[in-house]
Amino acid sequence: MKKIAVLLISASLILAAGCTSNFKVNEDAVKEVSDKITKTIINSVGEEKAEKTETLTFDGTGLNKINIDSSVGDITIKSHESQEAIVNITITAKSGSKDKAEKLLESYTYTQEKTQYSIDINTSTDGIDFIDGNYIETSMEIFLPSNIENTEIALNVGDIDIDGINGSFDIYSNVGKISIQNGEGFCDLKADVGDIVLSSFSAAKSSEFSVNTGDIELNFTDISKADKIVAEAQVGTIDVTIPENTGYQATIEEFMEGKRTLSEGNGKTEINLKTNVGDIEFN
Repeated sequence: MKKIAVLLISASLILAAGCTSNFKVNEDAVKEVSDKITKTIINSVGEEKAEKTETLTFDGTGLNKINIDSSVGDITIKSHESQEAIVNITITAKSGSKDKAEKLLESYTYTQEKTQYSIDINTSTDGIDFIDGNYIETSMEIFLPSNIENTEIALNVGDIDIDGINGSFDIYSNVGKISIQNGEGFCDLKADVGDIVLSSFSAAKSSEFSVNTGDIELNFTDISKADKIVAEAQVGTIDVTIPENTGYQATIEEFMEGKRTLSEGNGKTEINLKTNVGDIEFN
């Protein structure tokens, strides 16, 4: 599936190159093509489907990390007061016939393991032939206790939504949106095609946000504990909001604009924002 994404991105860049007289059109053209990637992948498979839901429950005592590797499917993560970590996995198989879809669902397996400090879940679908119309989606709804403060996710296609979790976030998405809200910590978020959105978030230590095609929107409630914040979009806009009376030094490199530097207070937090094609809003 990554080959499909690469081809579509390449096509979008060629389209943009053909419209050099209007840079706004270039940006919109690239994003319009890239927004079709997920639909192209999903809609190219068989229409018949079979589905089941499984629930995994782990004693979260002493754990501090969850690690997820998945191919296709949305992932939502929320905090709860229980000491148990609960993972609801909905598995959907699609193929050219109902019988084939049911057989595909029956043959599909994933791995899950609890180690001394982590929960590791791998639902990747290597070996599933999408070209022949076979398709496996594994959507996950996850509830975590507060002591699990390290979140690592690698996802090929799908949206990631995290609410009320604190700690470190190391997330990669090939195609899809990454959203984190109502949390505190530091991030390393990367999306090839898709948006990154942070809201009601208190930043600490160093964080980095990068997209190839997509927008970055960061709304911080506090950056006093943050040493560095870096955001870069190859094609897309960046919109950053920070609290008033906050100390920072910001370097902004905006498409078709000169580099500029802004500072406030003691300049404690270093902020670097860059777009190759797209606007930057810093408030």
